[in-house]
Amino acid sequence: MIKRYLFLIICVFVLLGGGFAHWFGSKMAQENAKELNAVQAVYNKIGSSKRNLVSNNLKEINIQRSNVVAKDTVALKAKALATSSRSVLYKDVFPEPKGEHVTPKYNGFGKAYREGILDLLDDMSAGQALTKAEIDNIIESYQSSSVKSLEGNRGNTSRFDESDGFGSFGGGGGRSSRGHKGSEQEAQLIEEKCRQRAETFALFATPESFCGYKYWEEISSSADSDGLIVDSWGTQVAYWISQDIVSTIKKLNTLVDGTTVKSAAVKRLIEISFGGLPFTKPEVPGKRKAEAPGINASPEESRLSESENFLPGKVVMEEDSKVLLDSIVEPWTGRLSDDLIDVYHFEVAVIIDNTRINDFCNMLQGKHSDNDGKHERSQITVLQFTVASLRDEEEKAAGYYYGPSSNSVLRVIGEYFFYKDGYEKNIPSVMK
Repeated sequence: MIKRYLFLIICVFVLLGGGFAHWFGSKMAQENAKELNAVQAVYNKIGSSKRNLVSNNLKEINIQRSNVVAKDTVALKAKALATSSRSVLYKDVFPEPKGEHVTPKYNGFGKAYREGILDLLDDMSAGQALTKAEIDNIIESYQSSSVKSLEGNRGNTSRFDESDGFGSFGGGGGRSSRGHKGSEQEAQLIEEKCRQRAETFALFATPESFCGYKYWEEISSSADSDGLIVDSWGTQVAYWISQDIVSTIKKLNTLVDGTTVKSAAVKRLIEISFGGLPFTKPEVPGKRKAEAPGINASPEESRLSESENFLPGKVVMEEDSKVLLDSIVEPWTGRLSDDLIDVYHFEVAVIIDNTRINDFCNMLQGKHSDNDGKHERSQITVLQFTVASLRDEEEKAAGYYYGPSSNSVLRVIGEYFFYKDGYEKNIPSVMK
């Protein structure tokens, strides 16, 4: 009787759990917005008080208001420094590199960034799936051993069996049967190798999943230095945002004791991409970010080429046309870059256990900090997410194994903000 209604009972529990998680995530987003609104109110209060100081001739009131302004300014500065004063990857580049020969400094930044990405991968215990070359080698090795085995068997058959071509298998029909069996065995062998690979780390991810990893491999001495400072700053911002995304993945997989891909909640990081302008000299000609892939998109229909090609851009409203610039979607928060904060949009695409989708979104919006516990912050708001079914056979063919859980492709578009006072000292003048 229980088995008969087991599926219905599970569905009810999943719906109840999902509803609670959705409510909790919405509450968290509201709390984050409330905190930022409180800071915005203080900021507006400072500006209003300063204006009143100019028009008020009463010395005593002016002194009192001045003290309030000073106190609020100190509090706001402390908040900005506590959350947004993050360490840069390479100090010789920001806010601008000094000296005539700056290319080595940009190469130094590029090296630091690439090493930083490898550190993020290590922090998540990430690894790479079997490559096409590895799969081809497995098949070639299997076929080679099968041929040797067949030749050895032929040596033990009669003269009649040899002339028949395949001994007791018969003629053409035997050849077809053996070929089908071989392909099945090859598929099983590849799946087993994929499973073994997935047992050695917590999730699939590569350096190319991050913004501009290939771009910073080496900078030519003839590169445009004005463009490089823009690229450097955009890449630095991308790294800071990526740190909190990686932190989310690590915390969620730790929560479920996900030491292997099979047991992990987040099983693959496909990419982290942004909504700004392309690099100065993109590897592939690009334009502003296109719409997100559709909800039925496969992992390979991602923006991997574009994630190499686009930088974070401050979300602003163009005064004349009233068009949002450098946004991926129109933010339901209505939040734009202003004198207090800089706002950026990002998208993260992962393959995840279906039961952990809400947990991922909630943790993304939760508290984050540096590895040493400094700069505790909550600067992400989820703007939109889409879930698509996973094309299992295509994933297996590409060398991926995710275990028996029910998994999907999750794409989350988020909003990230920095308090300007916190990181302004490092911003290049051309980016202010």
